[in-house]
Amino acid sequence: SLKPLRLDRAATNSHALSSFGVLNQLQFTHRVMFELQFWNDKSYQSFGSNDQQFFMHLLQQVPRQSQVQLPNGRYFLQDFDQLESGRCRQINCQTRFERWVRIKPPYALPGAQEAKLPAGEFHFQYEDGDWKPYSQDMQDELVKLARSAPPPELCFFATGRQPYCLIGLDTLDSSQIIQQVNLRSDRVRKVRLVMGPPSFPMPSHGFPRSSSTVSAHSRASIKGSGKGYKSKSGAMSSLAPKAGPFSLISAVSIYAHPEKSSGGRPLKPLKLDQDDVEVLIRHWKSPSPPREVCLSNGQTVEDLQNLASGCARLFRAGTSWDLEMKLAPPSNGSVQLPAELEEDEGVDLNSIGRYLTEEDIAGLSVQGSEAAECAICLTSMEPSVAPSNCVMESAASNSNMAGSNQNCMLSNAPSTASSSHGADAGGKAAAGASPVFVLRCGHTYHTKCLERWFTERRRCPRCQQDFGKMIGKQPRAGTLTWHVERHPLHGVLDAKETIVIEFRFPPGIGDDGKPFEGRNPRGYLPSNTQGFLLLELFKVAFKRRVMFGLGTSMSFGSHRPTFNIHIKTSTHGGATKHGYPDPNYFMRVLDELKANGVTFADLQ
Repeated sequence: SLKPLRLDRAATNSHALSSFGVLNQLQFTHRVMFELQFWNDKSYQSFGSNDQQFFMHLLQQVPRQSQVQLPNGRYFLQDFDQLESGRCRQINCQTRFERWVRIKPPYALPGAQEAKLPAGEFHFQYEDGDWKPYSQDMQDELVKLARSAPPPELCFFATGRQPYCLIGLDTLDSSQIIQQVNLRSDRVRKVRLVMGPPSFPMPSHGFPRSSSTVSAHSRASIKGSGKGYKSKSGAMSSLAPKAGPFSLISAVSIYAHPEKSSGGRPLKPLKLDQDDVEVLIRHWKSPSPPREVCLSNGQTVEDLQNLASGCARLFRAGTSWDLEMKLAPPSNGSVQLPAELEEDEGVDLNSIGRYLTEEDIAGLSVQGSEAAECAICLTSMEPSVAPSNCVMESAASNSNMAGSNQNCMLSNAPSTASSSHGADAGGKAAAGASPVFVLRCGHTYHTKCLERWFTERRRCPRCQQDFGKMIGKQPRAGTLTWHVERHPLHGVLDAKETIVIEFRFPPGIGDDGKPFEGRNPRGYLPSNTQGFLLLELFKVAFKRRVMFGLGTSMSFGSHRPTFNIHIKTSTHGGATKHGYPDPNYFMRVLDELKANGVTFADLQ
């Protein structure tokens, strides 16, 4: 339970909550896009694309509703009119289970004022005998929230299995002392804003100080000294065989762990039947996983999109069970380029939607001005009228469109194809085709705008559903190898071993004809379910040439492969040192992969 009454009582004793009088005065339009998130017991998770569009519609209403029923009928939002203040909560209609809801920071709402923060870098500290800094992840989160417009009055977070609420971020311009409330104990601590970067103590442990230590052991083993540091199977990364095909269904098992005991006796974990596993994996891999899935035996699974994070729940006989996904550990292997490159196969518009008839196009205006407007060029869609020299304005990029280019001119050049209502393999419409096209996700655009859009990115501009592969600019020749070593990563408690991944790029010439120097970066993943999943996604990204790009290195000043999907290059040091522990790395790198067209749906 979030215990809002206890929070209010603690806050009343320690802090006069400011009134948020501008909530219903802020004007929202469909040209300004925001992303709503809910707390999934470990971190904030974004709602699905359909829910996001529903919320954007509700935010345009004046006055805004206090209670909102979600389209699935299973949840409702309480205090939706106080969303900006941080008081909004999602409530399960059956179980009454509550979760906090927020706007993903940083954000700037129309007409809202930012807090008058001090110039320069600053961080937050809490009082615990003496003043202590929050972790780097929390620092980043709090700074984003403080720089949002308006800053929230309440900020919920959890650390060390303890739930907290930070009160008063909206008052930082008048007071640099705010308060933190423990929602279980009601204990209140002071929190202050301090100029300068935070200072963290260095961890003390016995892991290698740099990757060169492991490399030296590996080299010794390869030379046959007999005393080198060998991987679990004894094979070294440079001798790794070519990887066989990966099958997610064959590799995965799902277990249910009870939250409570029965009559004082602990309940044993349950292994789900293979049929149920296949149903859950099929839904989990979909572009928009449902929040609730009913199994054949009548049991219900909620929050399926969080299955890999351990936050999905099974409701069985009135008891809540936590679901755990387990994967078989990978064998040592490699991916060799260019032999295993995935090439751009183009997009056939006929296979991902349909051309609208003039009658269909005329009917768009009945659905409202937003439905009749192309979100790419921001002009209306009318029968037999194609866009002329349309401009892709910045409003289109507000939908989290990865890699979108603002002010990108869309030419009105004629297409060349043979049929009257078809498209070639590259997605080009035939001459005389309808000027308006609707994707199978339900969103409608000018045909020519969509053709140009698909030359850069193969996803819907509104809901981000993928339509085809995204191919990057990574060097065409290279090698990815991986092997397992018998040491844990610092701060990762559920993995006793480490997956070492190594990339090798020889010097060469890029697609643009520009020479680049070689690079051999090394990274680390935990030998657990999240690490296994990331390894498989990295393989896909590597084959599609989106794992790396080509650019000028800020450190070396040379043209070389640069990280497009960030990897952990150290076993320790935390997020600031590109190492572990970093509890948000899994979700963060999933976002990077998705922005480059790689998702769980790509796993076979």
